[in-house]
Amino acid sequence: MNENDLALILEFNQLFSKGVQLLSDLKRNTREFEEHELAAIRILDDFFKEKDQHEKSLNKILRGNQCDGEKKVNSETDITIALAEHLLGKLSPGKSYTIDSRVKKKGKCRCGFSHCKSDPGFGSTGIGHEEVWHGFIDIVFSSHGGIPETAASFVEDNQSSATLTCSFDDGEDEKEVKGGTKQNSPGGRTISEVKLSLSGAESQAVAQTIVFSFIQKKRHPHFSNFLIPNILISPYDFRIIMYDAANDILICSVPLPIFQPYPSNSLQIASIIILWMVLHYRMFCVGIETSLIIETIGEIKKIQSNFKDRAKEKLDFYVNASKFGVQGFPLVPRATLPSHELLGFGIHLIPQK
Repeated sequence: MNENDLALILEFNQLFSKGVQLLSDLKRNTREFEEHELAAIRILDDFFKEKDQHEKSLNKILRGNQCDGEKKVNSETDITIALAEHLLGKLSPGKSYTIDSRVKKKGKCRCGFSHCKSDPGFGSTGIGHEEVWHGFIDIVFSSHGGIPETAASFVEDNQSSATLTCSFDDGEDEKEVKGGTKQNSPGGRTISEVKLSLSGAESQAVAQTIVFSFIQKKRHPHFSNFLIPNILISPYDFRIIMYDAANDILICSVPLPIFQPYPSNSLQIASIIILWMVLHYRMFCVGIETSLIIETIGEIKKIQSNFKDRAKEKLDFYVNASKFGVQGFPLVPRATLPSHELLGFGIHLIPQK
């Protein structure tokens, strides 16, 4: 940032005012709810009814077990499945998911409790374009009709860290979008990222967020805003990263705890509600009021990320050619790899496993 740049500070209830208002209306019983609102409310209600069970599973997998006085660290796949089955997946539209088939040691959730009886599904989850940033999302979530069109992904970097990216969609196809038949649908995708190590996590999360926002803008031009979220989550806390491909604005939250302070084993209630709203962002997020920004600071470019200038000749790949649900990417000759300086803005090729 230079001396003329400004930091944009927004409260969560500003961006997700529809979600806050829905909960207020629910508490006061002031109106009738639409069917998609009731569906979202039932998802949150179901989670709280089963919260004790999810807490047991998440504590065992995310916080590790005590074994002969030493902490047992669960694998990346174990953590992915546990977060999908006992947190993110249970709060998302549809409550179903498909895990990247490339992960190691496929199987059931390793929590071992009798209440955990699901059989995770596996499939293809590539995102991006081989000429610019691309990688594999670990989990794909479906929200309507069981259509597996939403996603998540593991990526290992040179620090042996791992990321999980999750996205969500309502199963709309191109014809339905153009015909405008689902204008009130809570669909759309969002992404989240699970980190076992924070080394490189921020740049990885920024890359995924930017790519996914451009994909959403191209696939769903009817959306009222393109402030697309990414949940950067560790076994202990998470951050919400959001990018608006239309206005070139990137924002990030402070770290939010998954659990209440030690020695409590309970989940943080506020964090559960925040995750639920973020995963239903198409219903609850109102976007950034750019006219208010211009009125306040004079020009919006003071808070923009300048991604267009940084991507340069590669920008068209992000805007028009980025793909979703890819089984595999072709290899790109080493000479065409982007410069290291652009890594932080998502231009990074993930090697094939």
